[in-house]
Amino acid sequence: KIAFSRALDGAIAQAGALAKAGLQMAVARAVALADNGHTNAQGVGEGRDLQVLPIRLVPFSDGLHVVMATAANADLLGARVVSENGQTVAELRQALRPYEGDSDDRFEEKLPHFLESPQALHAAGLGASATQAAFEFVLADGRTVMRTLTADVTPTADYGWADRALS
Repeated sequence: KIAFSRALDGAIAQAGALAKAGLQMAVARAVALADNGHTNAQGVGEGRDLQVLPIRLVPFSDGLHVVMATAANADLLGARVVSENGQTVAELRQALRPYEGDSDDRFEEKLPHFLESPQALHAAGLGASATQAAFEFVLADGRTVMRTLTADVTPTADYGWADRALS
């Protein structure tokens, strides 16, 4: 309770200087201290409110894969994410874990929402840009490609599989 109060007081003190994503991530980190799956800040971990990249990621046993993409990025369908902004998925997972108070399995389901938002990564100090992210992918045919993606889709309350901007 004391840690939560300190974290929330810190977020409130910085609120005027933080961008929307910064405030959301600060609140998410504070609320995650409860380490309770029923006590989380809605928004970032649910893929709402912040700009997102033109791909959707899903965790599989061998890593995170692109399962949806805009037509311009259709070649990435099935690709496995090796790194984002120069950090491996394992490094990003560890750095983002404090923002989600839930079981590891549930966090793994929510991790893609963080990784699909350059704003969230930038606010967490894990990206140089709030609008772009640089990826290394292994394509379905085994080739490795580097790609910088720009956020151009703003999620809505029904964000996810029903997004009409994705193929």
